[in-house]
Amino acid sequence: MNLSAITLQQLVKELAPHVTRRLIRDAFLTRSNVLYLNLGDIGHLCCSAHPNRSYLQRSEPTDPPQEKQPTWVTHHLTQSGIVSVSHIPNERIIHFTLSRQDRLGKENQYTLICELIGRQANLILVDANTQKILGATRHTRAKADHIREVLPGRIYQSPNPQYGKTFRDLDPTALAQAFEENPTSPSQALQHAILGLDHLTAQELCHRLRCTGPLPAEAYPKLIHQIQAFLTSPPFVEGAVALSNDRNQLSLSPLQVTYTSPNETFDTLNAGITHLLAQETVHSSLKGQITNLEKDLNGKRINNQRKLERMADDLADAGRADEYERLGNLLLANLQHITAGAETITLTDIQSDQQIEVQIPLNPKRSPVDNANEYIKRSKKGRKGAPILQKRIDEPHLQNKEI
Repeated sequence: MNLSAITLQQLVKELAPHVTRRLIRDAFLTRSNVLYLNLGDIGHLCCSAHPNRSYLQRSEPTDPPQEKQPTWVTHHLTQSGIVSVSHIPNERIIHFTLSRQDRLGKENQYTLICELIGRQANLILVDANTQKILGATRHTRAKADHIREVLPGRIYQSPNPQYGKTFRDLDPTALAQAFEENPTSPSQALQHAILGLDHLTAQELCHRLRCTGPLPAEAYPKLIHQIQAFLTSPPFVEGAVALSNDRNQLSLSPLQVTYTSPNETFDTLNAGITHLLAQETVHSSLKGQITNLEKDLNGKRINNQRKLERMADDLADAGRADEYERLGNLLLANLQHITAGAETITLTDIQSDQQIEVQIPLNPKRSPVDNANEYIKRSKKGRKGAPILQKRIDEPHLQNKEI
């Protein structure tokens, strides 16, 4: 679950009265890059920079992890007060202004920047006066001009700007170009043209404005006016609605949706986030169990395949029982002609009508008699084992079937 810019905008309005002027009694970071700020009787403020689940939420109290915490969390966040919280327009970024008094009575100002931008999600603590980074959940080094550095001691730089223009700066040329580049997906065209527009809001816009594809040039000014009117005063609901996307995954929206029926409604955005997180936790658990089951079944299938191959080889060898008996008897009849240590011997098969020459492999470490007896033994073993092997091969649980 990744929250959109318009969802975060409403979430900040919802959370601000609860968290502003609150003291952070304790702060801790989990291994999955989830930061918990203990705000006392209202629970924890949870900021997640997990690449698959970046979100902000007011959650129930939870026990801190046992591992050692980063210095920037324990020395700067703990015992800080939340002065204000703000959302960066059209971005998935939230700023918390913090104030903390040190032992000498000096007031230190910090900014906790929550960049809830999917796979690049990050939580960064910055000195408000110098803009120097004090700590972050995810450190990055600049490898090219377009990649910023996020390292302690560096000056904080905002993430690279997204494509598109703000809806107030939208012009007919840019909008027409977006529709020409995405002729079959008007919602995607709007996302490319408008900064910070998410998929759900784009779909709602297309439905309300009846956008189905590229328009005549003279129609774009009117469309822009309608888009600006919609995004200036969005039709927010009290709380939030959960909607299914193309992959049957639930997403949260604070808008009144008309293009489809919501899966569920919630009194607050925070309640919706809590519900979706619980569902994702169950889904992840089931997905992990399914993955483990598939891995186990695939391992058993491979083992059975190997068993079948070995038994098929053994069965083919058992089918040579008559041949082994003939070779053993031939050796017994010609013991005097076998040289000790020989690896092969060529003998005339007197039982054959054609009196053919037969080359027989020998074990040089065994005596002539032992070599002959070994062939007789393999013959008896083959006749006895053939029906048993065939029965085992025919067992259903060993059949090589795709799972």
